[in-house]
Amino acid sequence: MKKKYVLLVLAIIFSANLFAQKKYNVIVYTNEGENFWLTLNGIKQNEEASTNVKVTDLKAQNYAVKVIFENQQEPLEKTLWLPENSSEITYRIKKKRNGKLVMRLFSAVPIQESVIQKEDKSVVKYTPVERTPSSNTVSVTTTTKTVTAGGSKKKGNGKSGSISVNIGDNSFGLNVNVNDGEDEDESSEEITITKTVTTTTTSEPEEIGVVYVEEDSCQPIETGDFNRAKQSISSKTFSDTKLRVAKQIIDNNCFNAGQVKSLMSLFTFEDEKLDIAKYAYNKTTDKENYYKVNDAFEFEMTIGDLQDYIKTQE
Repeated sequence: MKKKYVLLVLAIIFSANLFAQKKYNVIVYTNEGENFWLTLNGIKQNEEASTNVKVTDLKAQNYAVKVIFENQQEPLEKTLWLPENSSEITYRIKKKRNGKLVMRLFSAVPIQESVIQKEDKSVVKYTPVERTPSSNTVSVTTTTKTVTAGGSKKKGNGKSGSISVNIGDNSFGLNVNVNDGEDEDESSEEITITKTVTTTTTSEPEEIGVVYVEEDSCQPIETGDFNRAKQSISSKTFSDTKLRVAKQIIDNNCFNAGQVKSLMSLFTFEDEKLDIAKYAYNKTTDKENYYKVNDAFEFEMTIGDLQDYIKTQE
């Protein structure tokens, strides 16, 4: 009997992992005033051109993005590479010194920490296919997974049980059949996992909307949190571990130039300081003051390397 319960638990864990999926939200916005349409993998996401678009329920880790401007200027194309964990990623469209528009990463936060949108704002749910009207249809897909354990027996008494679990819009059932052998120690047990997914398409297209994202939505990390972050980095013994922790902190926060310089001071070697300076550049809110980080370097050649990198980001 103990083996039956072990298999039942394993089956439930297997089923839970089967449905666990990463999710991403992507926000693209501009303060330059140009309305645009956002396409993902060739599919237009917003029906009306806007300066702010948010797409939710993305599940893949990379998408081909194209921003098509209403004023017919040259579109922007980019491949989005999303992080390992579920996140809300914000990209900003801005003008370079030569007047051309570029799309740059602005912020990235775990999806559970993303800002709750106001009720009067709507979002675009990711559409992987063209939005065309269709009649009401319901389709049901069933997938079965069978796990068998045990051995042969001469005689046995059959026992069975079942359990059903609902996860969101999905449901799945577990059927357990156990034959306990009378003359041998081994028993044969079979667990069948059945997943049933029901999808419905309506005759009306999905409602499309946009979300306004404030220019200053990513503020520099608070002083208290920043000091704790520095203590966490400093507590690590090995330089590669310190670098890995620092980058993890940078991924989930924004900084001012002075804070970036302070982070660089936690490292001994010039190449490590340069690595941090490059990694934090696109998470810095006052890039016009980024010259401050130069004081953390020992060699002028390293300053030149950083300036060359910054030019590639503009």
